[in-house]
Amino acid sequence: MYDIFGNLEKKYVEILKRINKYGLIKKSTLAKIYGKSFRYQNNRIMKDFNQLEQEKYLRSYGQSYGLGMRGKKLLREEKIEINYTELPTGQKAINLYKDNNLLLNLNFKNKLSRIEYIRYKQKMGKEVNKVRTFAGEVYNEFKKRYLIYRIDNELTNGKISLIISDIEKGNHDRIIIFLKSFEKLERLIKVINNIKVTELIILPNNEEGYMMLNEKNNNKFIDKNLQKFINGNIPNSFEMINNKIYFKEVFSVNLLVLDLKKMVRKIEEGILDKEPRINFFIGECYKEFFRNSDILIYKRNNVNLKINSTSINMKNYFMCLNKNEEN
Repeated sequence: MYDIFGNLEKKYVEILKRINKYGLIKKSTLAKIYGKSFRYQNNRIMKDFNQLEQEKYLRSYGQSYGLGMRGKKLLREEKIEINYTELPTGQKAINLYKDNNLLLNLNFKNKLSRIEYIRYKQKMGKEVNKVRTFAGEVYNEFKKRYLIYRIDNELTNGKISLIISDIEKGNHDRIIIFLKSFEKLERLIKVINNIKVTELIILPNNEEGYMMLNEKNNNKFIDKNLQKFINGNIPNSFEMINNKIYFKEVFSVNLLVLDLKKMVRKIEEGILDKEPRINFFIGECYKEFFRNSDILIYKRNNVNLKINSTSINMKNYFMCLNKNEEN
């Protein structure tokens, strides 16, 4: 753990830096990251963490680790600003490490934790007061940055209003929201038109949701792949004409990731004003939302607009893609 000069090894200093970046990190997540990096078994890496805690480099906060007294001192000696001089406790601590667990599971090249984002904006001279559901910012290209919000319980009208206000004040145009429940989706759709955003992605707040976003990042959710999957199950039913999807000779919208902004815009532009329409929702996670019906009904100019929805099994979808890649 220490080099010949009695200094903490660099790989352990890197752990301290990562914990400082986020504030709190779930113990199991740290073990997963560094167990693989160090080529250790989980029990070996946990022994190292326990020693770092005993020597006050780390401090245990329930299921997570934060910086201990000696950890903060070491980083300050390296001229690194400590993001949390005092860490939250109780439910606030749980919310923090859950937000960070989400960020650590995503495969974006660049990630700003909640505290990093706030400090970055403050250094630019901007006043920042983010809602509790704000988790951080991610991006691959600086011009395509996404703010992330995580809703761990019911999506109430009050939470929707706070998020909408937060987005508008921040003047950001790309938003990702992870939801535990999709029950208030229709309410969310109604207010989306008031948000000046380019892209809104809504995903389930679970491992499948993280995987879906990562695979979107890997360009797996494109029309070409969808065409392979649909035609593999229903031959000659799917085709692309002028960059538009046609399923059984019916124009459809590719909603592989639930892009409500795109849907609402198309409705407002009158593109979806004829029946029937087929919308593809990838993922078993949406079955709960569609458990009573596979028809979504929207009101446009006081006229009901029916949109058929088709749920596609994620596991089967990726099995199909992998098979095509092998061939």
